[in-house]
Amino acid sequence: MRDIITEWVEGEETAARIAHVETVPARGPIYEDPEPPIAAPVAAALASRGIERLYRHQAQTIRRARVGTHTVVVAGTAAGKSLGYQVPIAEAVLEDRRSTALLLFPTKALTQDQYRSLYHLGIDPLV
Repeated sequence: MRDIITEWVEGEETAARIAHVETVPARGPIYEDPEPPIAAPVAAALASRGIERLYRHQAQTIRRARVGTHTVVVAGTAAGKSLGYQVPIAEAVLEDRRSTALLLFPTKALTQDQYRSLYHLGIDPLV
């Protein structure tokens, strides 16, 4: 990545378009446990997928979704944003099999990805 940025900064066609370059150091993950804890069957499903701990943004999103608060989550690609709504949906279905959720996605690929994720949490997404 550094080589590409150097090429842009020094490039004849691109240098004039770049006003500032800054390297932000990476930081470690910040974990948080949701309160109340995730329902045991859902936690077991997550553990079977190698998810033992949640990031802070996931725990906070789960907490807000559980109480029906409108929430926007901004995080990088593959940061686990989907768990913020999938976990509360799975918990609601465990509590009452008649629970429903309407999920809309902009692409078929994302729809299939989310379908698989919900299925692995023990939810039949088409019921």
